[in-house]
Amino acid sequence: MVRVIYIVLILLILWWFIAAVKKREKHEMAISIAMFCLLTLWFELLFGIFEFKYWILPEIKTLKIIGSIVSSLGAVVFIVTVITMKLLGEPEKGWEQTTTLIKTGVFSIIRHPMYFAAFLAILGFFMMQISTFSIVLFIVGAICSFLAAKFEDKWDLGKFGESYVNYKSKTKLFFPFFY
Repeated sequence: MVRVIYIVLILLILWWFIAAVKKREKHEMAISIAMFCLLTLWFELLFGIFEFKYWILPEIKTLKIIGSIVSSLGAVVFIVTVITMKLLGEPEKGWEQTTTLIKTGVFSIIRHPMYFAAFLAILGFFMMQISTFSIVLFIVGAICSFLAAKFEDKWDLGKFGESYVNYKSKTKLFFPFFY
């Protein structure tokens, strides 16, 4: 019975997700898909809803520990990003739609730390629960996080203009010190 409740919850999240995606920009749609993958991985990890026991690798305790650290790092990067956007981005409402280009803190290293944080969380949950199901969710979530960063780069270029071109030349898109 509990499993049915969890599956209904995931279906409700999926229904909300589909309704919300229709009203969004490209980068918001891509990250929404990544967040859905993240939530599904989280539910699977916590509750074992789908009971996919087709392990690619034998359970490795060290991998689970590393996965917990990676997903926790993703959570920290996300929280730091939200606080930075709220304090320095001069948002119109909430914290997401900033009116000022932020170039300090985590934004001095990568242009899209929130999407990088989502990628880290998805990677961490994948490492904690490696199965064929989690591989599919990891691949979809990782691709969508990356696409969201690419789409938002174009969006930000239109919003901030030449200032963004200069900022873009000094920072990486998605992976710190790499890409």
